[in-house]
Amino acid sequence: MTQAMIQSTGKLTVSRPSRASEVHIIPPGLTLCEMVNRYFQWKDIAAGSEHSRRAYHSEITRLMNFIGKDAPVEALNRFSAHTFSVELNNLGLAPSSRNRALAYARDLIRWAFRAGIYVDDFSHALKSSRVPRTMPIVPTALEVGAMLDGACQTSWPERDQCIVELLYCNLRESEVTAIELEDVAADEVL
Repeated sequence: MTQAMIQSTGKLTVSRPSRASEVHIIPPGLTLCEMVNRYFQWKDIAAGSEHSRRAYHSEITRLMNFIGKDAPVEALNRFSAHTFSVELNNLGLAPSSRNRALAYARDLIRWAFRAGIYVDDFSHALKSSRVPRTMPIVPTALEVGAMLDGACQTSWPERDQCIVELLYCNLRESEVTAIELEDVAADEVL
């Protein structure tokens, strides 16, 4: 059976149930804000970069403000999660921005389920929207010729001309940016 106990350190520990039929224990009086702070403590340890940390803090705070910081954890449920998804759409966010916010909300819900706060994992109720695929705008041969002839003045024209020629020869951006000066033969260096 799932047990929640306060250890001598004063921290609340919730063990993950070993069977789906086991009962989860929601600590009495736990607010959404307190749950989110626990999630942030857990997530901050696993976060890769400061940008990632800032992004999920921002999106989870948006969810928390939508539902109410002082609301009980039960206020975040299938219905409120779906309503949050609709609200993101009504705000006019781009599909990729909505999907990012929903991904972080799903992660919070999955974490809360694994921590024993929620009885079921309703994160699947938050569906991502389709992001339309757009084709990149490719410059014409005349536009590339004009760039190579110096139409765009830069601080290092030889390097930039080399980059444009490599990209126009179908090298990927990642391949071009990975090239080091040592990769080019010394007699071929500009």
